[in-house]
Amino acid sequence: MVGSRNSGTLSVCLYMEKCETVVIIKANDALRHAFNLGKQAKLRLIKVVVRSEELTPNYEYAGTGNWRDDWRATLPECVDAFEPCFILFRLNTITEWILITLV
Repeated sequence: MVGSRNSGTLSVCLYMEKCETVVIIKANDALRHAFNLGKQAKLRLIKVVVRSEELTPNYEYAGTGNWRDDWRATLPECVDAFEPCFILFRLNTITEWILITLV
């Protein structure tokens, strides 16, 4: 999996070696908006799923002043064992993020 940001568009490229297939899935406007809020430290957590061949936010959480409390409060409720997703979780600075991939 390769992520890229090109000309203002966000996309994920999935490459499957066995079948030699490349799939490019682009972020929709709602996800771009969520990323902008995240860059301004207005969101603590963004859960991203693939729907209708687009990356889209499925869950957003603004957060409190303590990332550990937010982690305990949000992660259990936003994770679904049957739904693959990416979870972006911001620590207490604007630039420190944790990426969790669930498949």
